[in-house]
Amino acid sequence: MEIGKLTFVEDSNGLCRLSFLPENSFDEVSVKRRRKVLYVTDHYREEVLLGVVDYARSRGWMLDASMRFRGDLPAEGRVDGIIVHGSNDRIERWLKNRPEVPVVHLGAVKSGVQGQVVEPDYEQAAQDAARHLLSLGLFNHAFLRSRSLPESKRLRSVFQKEIFPLNRVEMIDPDDDAGFSDRPTPPREQRVSRLVRMLGQMAKPVGVFADDDQLALDLMLACELMGLRVPQEVAILGCGNSQIEVAMAPSPLSSVDLNWRRVGRAGARVLSEMMEGRAASEPVKVGPLGVFARASTATMVTSNPMITRAIVHIRQHFAENLKSSELAKIAGMTERAFRAEFRCLVGHSPRTEIFKSRLAAANRLLRDTDLKLDAIALESGFGNARKLCEIFAQTYQLTPNSWRDKARGSN
Repeated sequence: MEIGKLTFVEDSNGLCRLSFLPENSFDEVSVKRRRKVLYVTDHYREEVLLGVVDYARSRGWMLDASMRFRGDLPAEGRVDGIIVHGSNDRIERWLKNRPEVPVVHLGAVKSGVQGQVVEPDYEQAAQDAARHLLSLGLFNHAFLRSRSLPESKRLRSVFQKEIFPLNRVEMIDPDDDAGFSDRPTPPREQRVSRLVRMLGQMAKPVGVFADDDQLALDLMLACELMGLRVPQEVAILGCGNSQIEVAMAPSPLSSVDLNWRRVGRAGARVLSEMMEGRAASEPVKVGPLGVFARASTATMVTSNPMITRAIVHIRQHFAENLKSSELAKIAGMTERAFRAEFRCLVGHSPRTEIFKSRLAAANRLLRDTDLKLDAIALESGFGNARKLCEIFAQTYQLTPNSWRDKARGSN
């Protein structure tokens, strides 16, 4: 605040107004002071910031997230708290000059960083990924690692543990190239070229879990260059469920949703507690939303190729009025034999497989779109909103809209 000139003043409601303060008119002006919080990032992920904004708005914070535009570190004087998503040497040096300010890091970080950590439950995410790929009936699996991600080792360890008792896991590290040992990540062209060579040596069909959606796109490009079909020969599962990468994928990308919006909200809540003087706790983990299955893993392999053909048909045409007799014809079997063989190999009936495919589609549409319930019911094969509501009440004990709010981190 300045005296004797036009200046912005916060009123009792925390709003700014333009005011003229004459010289010597006040010795001190008391205004309601709002918390000032900085959002610092070296890579912008919209879902995280939206979660922070959700909480900041509810608490009346003055949130500065301008760094996401140009990458310039804030040059602020007074600041009550800092939220960091992603870190590098420049950000770490900047934080060391503010040792008295409460800091919350969102996502996995290097050991020894200043502040509290709030992150996705990477172990649960890896379990979800492994179980999804195992459900496809594949015998060959691989983990595609991004060397620059701190969470990669944890994802790999749990994924391997889940897969290994049943099947072998091959580790793929496209950044592990002696020619690029002095760089954290090689150029994309070099990485894709290395993936092409590694794919050529792998047994197929194979299910691959990439620890990052962008890396999953690189793998798709390598498959395209080799003429390999996705998902028939290489089923690809990403991690993060980033809407940008999902939209850019040549084949709609299946991905584990790490629930970043809720991570952002949880991080802001922890920072609020720290600014109020409460001691920092152990790292907070936020559970993932699970696998959002799309075309890149829309396959199924069994020991009977005719049953496999029927399953693929279900997963591609689940919204249609599928009948067991028609599926039996596709498998070249009598209906009775088809039902018995299907249950033996898959573990449930064809009707259950149809239901699971429809439910997965409804979940995806609720989470990723703003379509009304009637449209979602029609596209997922449930017919109408009333039927969709019945299904969600039986399956989740929630209405579809409540499930949508939960999936988007609105609760």
